[in-house]
Amino acid sequence: MKNSPLIWRGFIHPEFKTGEIMEIVKIEMNLKAVNKSIALFNCEKRVSGVI
Repeated sequence: MKNSPLIWRGFIHPEFKTGEIMEIVKIEMNLKAVNKSIALFNCEKRVSGVI
């Protein structure tokens, strides 16, 4: 597993301000939510295709 360029061994890179870190976290959470939606959509399509 490669080290993240933003976070290294639990220490946040000093170049990033708190607001920027919050934005990154928000983006990651949004991506996870989108991935879940896509996964659910794909499951529904598969089920409807089988029936």
